[in-house]
Amino acid sequence: MVMQWSQFGPSWMSYFLKCGANPKSTCAVNGELRLLPWKAEISPFKRTISTTFPNNENDWGFRNYILMEDLLDPAKGYVNPNTFSVKLQLQLSADLPVEIE
Repeated sequence: MVMQWSQFGPSWMSYFLKCGANPKSTCAVNGELRLLPWKAEISPFKRTISTTFPNNENDWGFRNYILMEDLLDPAKGYVNPNTFSVKLQLQLSADLPVEIE
C-alpha cells in the first residue's frame, strides 16, 4: 500500500506491506522496498525491512518513506514526466505464516 501522509509538518510518501488475511497468524519478512528512478544515472531509493508481523497487526512499513518534495523533484528523477508515474519494487523473503492461538 502506498499513500501520502502528513501531520503538522512536511508531507511524506508512505509505503506499507500487508501480510495475510488471518488475524491469528504471524509472519517474518526481510527485504527491501525500492523506489526506482526513470533516469538510468540515478540510484534507486531503498529502505530495508526486517520484521515479524505480529498477530494483532497485518501491515508494516514506513510512514515517512520519502518526502513528497523529494519524490516530486524533477532533478531526483523518481516521477516520470511523461506519465506522471513512479515505479516501486519489492525484494522480499518471507516465512510461511504461523498460526497463533
